Amino acid sequence: MAARRGHLSEDAVKRGMRLSVVEGVAFAMMVGLSEAFFLADAIRLSATRLEQALVVTVPLFVGAFGPLLGVVLLARMRSRKPLVGCTALAQALGLAGLSIATYAGVSSPLLLIVAATLHGFFGQSGG
Repeated sequence: MAARRGHLSEDAVKRGMRLSVVEGVAFAMMVGLSEAFFLADAIRLSATRLEQALVVTVPLFVGAFGPLLGVVLLARMRSRKPLVGCTALAQALGLAGLSIATYAGVSSPLLLIVAATLHGFFGQSGG
């Protein structure tokens, strides 16, 4: 007996599965190319142990409030796409700003903590 798919067609289910794989790859790239390097960057900047701990913990704490903003915004929107697009753009701009600051030689542990926190917050806000 075939599994019941509800009202979705077989093509819609296959498309959803393909998109899930693409989303999973994008998430893995996001974590691997950015979040995994925040602590290493803090060490490169000669951050104290407290600053290193803040680079890891503050983004998780503040990011936990991101879904609250997401829910509030989604209640006022028809589609989730603009929210996801804007929060992904905010994450990308934050990383670009951090890269520019590093290139210009003005990066600091505090700037890294703020950038990592905003990255985590917007990542959680967009889902």
